[in-house]
Amino acid sequence: MNPNRRKVLFIRWCTVAAALLFFSPQALLAARTVVTFAFDDGYADQLTGALILLNLGMRATFFIPTYAIGHTGDMSVTDLQNLQTLGFEIGGHTIDHQDLTTLSPSAQQNEICGGRTILENWGLNVVSFAYPDGAYNPSVEAVVKSCGYTSARAAWGLACKDPGCTPGESIPPVDPYAVRTPEAVTGDTTLADLEQQVINVEKSGGGWLPLQFHHVCEGCGQEYEITPENLEAFAAWVQQRASLGTTVETMNQVITYGANPPSPGRPRPRPLPRPRNPILLGHPSMVSSSDPEHNYVPLMSDQGQQQLQLMETNPSAALSHAVQVLSITP
Repeated sequence: MNPNRRKVLFIRWCTVAAALLFFSPQALLAARTVVTFAFDDGYADQLTGALILLNLGMRATFFIPTYAIGHTGDMSVTDLQNLQTLGFEIGGHTIDHQDLTTLSPSAQQNEICGGRTILENWGLNVVSFAYPDGAYNPSVEAVVKSCGYTSARAAWGLACKDPGCTPGESIPPVDPYAVRTPEAVTGDTTLADLEQQVINVEKSGGGWLPLQFHHVCEGCGQEYEITPENLEAFAAWVQQRASLGTTVETMNQVITYGANPPSPGRPRPRPLPRPRNPILLGHPSMVSSSDPEHNYVPLMSDQGQQQLQLMETNPSAALSHAVQVLSITP
């Protein structure tokens, strides 16, 4: 064969090989940006956050310490069941929200496995875990794994100013039982701060941004809070970045997809569709009755006004109503 011809063929072979490597499922996996909305501790005001995301066709993960459920200011078992029925993920967060690193092995087992058992007895599918206050060590990780969880989230490690701190977690994470996250959103966290965290992950080549939220309220005096308006504005902004390959998924969706790269027989899980009318009403600033793509109840309709009032005064009832109007059987 002509030496020049051989050289040309070799260059072509290298080009094809490089392209296949670049566009392999693993490479595509690393390039995408995924935002996870995670709500910790089971506060009742988080249901407002669920309704906001539901209206935008998004879902979130709720990490639940079982001791709080049913108390004033906290969710009920019915709330959790309704969330799961609507496509939200319920995750474990122990029974009593204790620092697991300070407990004996048997107490760790009781908190981690016991919390999951309680949630399962309530009819919930629970595979994701979050360490209370982010406290864990190798022995705690081992217990979480032995209790049947497929992943566990820490409470820091991303979007910080420390040397070597990266903007996003890898997909799949290096350690699924130590998933890194930015520090929890507080009342001082601005909308611009949240948007910049997403932009930083996108600019770094993609990755996973699991965000921690606690209270969804305005003027409630909580350190870890976000207003409904800011949450909705941020979620809508993230939605607009779909053209850039940025999506919203629950923790379990990211872990499952990360462990099973897409293939002809296993396509990437699609986001749940935005519900059809009649549906809950978003905040007035987000609603356009002339935009059929959003499928909102018209703001000025009788049903729209009723739903807005219900969402603002009793999000638990509004969540139950969502299950009814969407004709979903728990």
